[in-house]
Amino acid sequence: MIETKMINGKECVRVKDLKPNPTNQKIYDQSAVADIAASFRKRTKKGLMPNIQPVTYWPDADDTIDVGHTRILAAIEDDIEWIWAVPSDSPAPNEDAPYDEVTHTLDGNIVRQKVWSVKLGEIQAAKDAYKNQFGLDMPEVEKDRVLKQIGLTKKYARYLEEIMHYEPDLMQVVDNGGGVEHNWKLATGQLSSSITPAKTNGMNLASLFSDTRVQSKLIGKAIKYAQDIRDLSVKFEDFEVSPFGNDECGKWESGAFTGILSHTFMSVAAGCLKEMGYNVRTASGHRDDPDIYFIDDDEKIEVKCTQFNGHGAATKWSGGKNVREGKYILVAHDGGFQNIFVAFSSLDVNDWGNPDINNKKTMKLSDWYMNHKDDKDLQIWKGSVQNIKYNKMKKGQVQMMLSPVNEPI
Repeated sequence: MIETKMINGKECVRVKDLKPNPTNQKIYDQSAVADIAASFRKRTKKGLMPNIQPVTYWPDADDTIDVGHTRILAAIEDDIEWIWAVPSDSPAPNEDAPYDEVTHTLDGNIVRQKVWSVKLGEIQAAKDAYKNQFGLDMPEVEKDRVLKQIGLTKKYARYLEEIMHYEPDLMQVVDNGGGVEHNWKLATGQLSSSITPAKTNGMNLASLFSDTRVQSKLIGKAIKYAQDIRDLSVKFEDFEVSPFGNDECGKWESGAFTGILSHTFMSVAAGCLKEMGYNVRTASGHRDDPDIYFIDDDEKIEVKCTQFNGHGAATKWSGGKNVREGKYILVAHDGGFQNIFVAFSSLDVNDWGNPDINNKKTMKLSDWYMNHKDDKDLQIWKGSVQNIKYNKMKKGQVQMMLSPVNEPI
C-alpha cells in the first residue's frame, strides 16, 4: 500500500511513489511544467497546498498516475515531497484494450492547452491504439468523433501528418506560432527559393577592413550622416515635426530609419572602398544587384540592418526570397539610435530560416552567431556578442551588446 498523509485536511502521497503512465508520456510533451512549477512555488510560500486540483492514481496498477503528470513533474522540479493525490475512480489500464486507455487519457486532458504537435500526437495515438485493439483501421465516423474531441479538422490533421513526415523540424516552428498551412506548403515543396553561392578563390574581402582605422572611418561617417538625417525637421509656425522623432504628430516609424541606415552604411562603405582605389558601385534598384559590387573583380558585399529587439532569436535581419551567400556588413541599432552594433561576417544558406507567408527569409541573431563565431574572417567592429550560459540554460543564450554611437571603436 502506498503511504498517505493528511496535510491541511487533504490526503497526500509522496511524489516519488507515483509512477508515470506510458500512454500519457507518449502523447504529451509536458510543456507546461515550468509554469506550473512557478505556481507551486507561489502557493507553497503562502502555506498552501502546491496543487489546486488533486493528482489521481491507480493503487491497483502499481500506483500509476491517471491524471496529473505535469503536476508531478512540476513537483519534482520544485523538490516537493508530498502532493495532494487521491485514488482514481476510473478503471485501471488494460493492456488488452489500448484504444480504451487512449480514449480515457484524451478525456482527462480536454481542458489542456495544446500545441499542434500535441494534437497530432493525440490523433496518431488514437489511430494506432484502435488498430491494435480492433485489428482494423479506425473508421471515418470514429475518426471524426476523435478529431472533434481533440479540436482538429481533417484538413489540418493531414497538414500536420505531412509536415511530420517530410520536415519534422518544422513542427517546432508550427508550435511556436508559425502557420500550419504555410509550413505544410514549405514541407511539401510548394515554396521555394534560389541560392546564389559565394565566389570561390576570390578576393580576401575581410582583409580590406582589418585595419581599425578603416572600420572607424566607415562607422564614424555613417553614424554622423544618419544623425544629421535624424536631426532634420519640418518647421511650422508654432512647432516642428520630424520623420524620425516623437513630436506633435506622433511616433516615428522605426522601419523607415532602419532602411535609411542600411543605405547609409552601403554608400559610406562604397565610398571608403573607392577612396582605397577600388572600382565599386552600389545597388541601382534592380533586384539582382548586390549592395556593393567590385566591377573589376566581380566581388560583392551585402549590407543588412535591423533594429535590436532582444537577445537570442528576438533580433532578426530580413532577407528576400533568394539567398546570396558571401560577405556581409551586419548592423543593429536601438530605437533612439543611441547605441549600435556593427560586424563583418560570412553568411551562407544555413543562416536563413524558413520563408514567411511572403516567401521572405529572416536570420536570427542566435543562428548567425552560433554558425560563425569561430570563423577566421568574422570581425566585430562595434559592440560585442557572446553566448552566455546559465544553470537553467545550459546551451546558453546569444546576447548582443550595443555600444554608444559616439564612442570610438
